[in-house]
Amino acid sequence: MTAIKEAYQESGLALSEKHEELPDHLGVELEFLQYLSFREGESLKDEEGEIVKFWRSKQAHFLDRFSVPFVTQLALIAKKTEPDNIYTDLLCAIQYFVDHHSREFAAATFYRSSQS
Repeated sequence: MTAIKEAYQESGLALSEKHEELPDHLGVELEFLQYLSFREGESLKDEEGEIVKFWRSKQAHFLDRFSVPFVTQLALIAKKTEPDNIYTDLLCAIQYFVDHHSREFAAATFYRSSQS
């Protein structure tokens, strides 16, 4: 939980002091990833190459450290307990897209580093 809070803060988001517990659920993580993606898009429009790299690195880190493991585990649990359920199907779809997006970042990083 502390690591997630630090990831939020390092990306410019502060949580309200009124909340004693940190939000730790899929919706909040997906919203945070949307925020990072939005900031990347704004930096692309402004042609700020170094800032674009910053936002992409934040997305890659958050996906690898928090989202991919969380969504993967959640989808596995859902498949075991309710394999024929629409929400299981939705979780599996989310797992696919989060994992795919994470791999895109990894491939882009590898491609850039091999071009150096």
